[in-house]
Amino acid sequence: MRVDGTVDGEAFRLSATESGLSVNWIEFFGTSDRAVALDEIRRQIHRRLGTNSVFAELNVQALKALLNAAGLHPSIVHDPLPSNAQYGEDQSHSEVLGLPPHHSPDAAMIGDMIADLVAAQYPAVVPSSSR
Repeated sequence: MRVDGTVDGEAFRLSATESGLSVNWIEFFGTSDRAVALDEIRRQIHRRLGTNSVFAELNVQALKALLNAAGLHPSIVHDPLPSNAQYGEDQSHSEVLGLPPHHSPDAAMIGDMIADLVAAQYPAVVPSSSR
């Protein structure tokens, strides 16, 4: 997230070691209560979350349409992560495949286009006094 509160497209660029954009499928948990589903993602996610980190919500159909219009043909696959020494199982983990590599000429443009689709932002870390 940028200082002005807008989403930075850099967040949607693949790193040099990634083959897909790591995302979480919020509907996986079978609840219409966003707070419950987000708490479950916070509990299961396989990454350190900073106090200023945010989760960005995207509509999958809009994402596919945008990427198709840009000449890309992404696939979004459910890819649960198993437990390891540091983290428990991440059941809602998914990936967006078919994005340009990080250093390709189109990566920044595609990242910025995805950032423009963000429908909502949620704090990735909720202070314990807010729960």
